[in-house]
Amino acid sequence: MSPWQELPAPLPAPLQVINTRHETVWIGDTKGGATCIRPESLVDRWLGTFEAVRIDDSAECELT
Repeated sequence: MSPWQELPAPLPAPLQVINTRHETVWIGDTKGGATCIRPESLVDRWLGTFEAVRIDDSAECELT
């Protein structure tokens, strides 16, 4: 598991995030929420602004 890493600039929605990794990826928004993206899948986000990313060793969507 890695710590949260800030993006160089916030990304406003709408956006589509594709996880091509074999680990779970989390995207954090400016309001303190987080969205899980399972391995080899994608997520469409229509609202919010994202500012951080985290890669987790697990394939499960359980933020620890």
